[in-house]
Amino acid sequence: MKRFSSYLAIAAAVVLIVSLGWLQTNGEQADTVRDGMLMHISKSVDDPHRAMMPLTLALKMTEVHDVQLFLDIDAIFLVTKDGPDLTYEGFEMTSKQLVKALLDKGIHIDACPMCMKSHGVTKDQLVDGVRIASAETFTGFTDGRIVTMDW
Repeated sequence: MKRFSSYLAIAAAVVLIVSLGWLQTNGEQADTVRDGMLMHISKSVDDPHRAMMPLTLALKMTEVHDVQLFLDIDAIFLVTKDGPDLTYEGFEMTSKQLVKALLDKGIHIDACPMCMKSHGVTKDQLVDGVRIASAETFTGFTDGRIVTMDW
C-alpha cells in the first residue's frame, strides 16, 4: 500500500510538471503568434445586416488577430467602385467606409473570380487594393491557426 502511494505521488508530480510546461509553452505562443480569421461574406444588398456584420467584426478583430476577407456570390458588389454603400441601424460606418478602413490597415480582401465573371464584374471595377482570389491567397496571411467565420 505504501509503495502504491509513492507511485501515485510520483505520477501526480509528473502530470503537474507536464501541465505547467504545456501552459507555459502555449502562453508564450499566444503572446507571439496571432491566429488568423478568414471571414467569408456572400451577402450584399439582399441582406445588409449579414453584409455589414462581418465587415465590422473584421475591423474589430484586426486588433488581436490576422484577418483576411473572401467575398463571393453577391458580396462581390461590396468591393466594386460603383457598388452600393450599405448602412444598417446600429452600425457606425457604411460598407464603403469599412472596406476602406480594412484596406488602410493592410487587410487582404479577396474577390471570387468566378462570381465576378457571373456578375460581369472586371478587375478594373474592383476597389483599389482588392485582390482576385486564388489558391495562393487563402494561406500565408498568418502564422497561427486559421479560424473561418461564414456569413
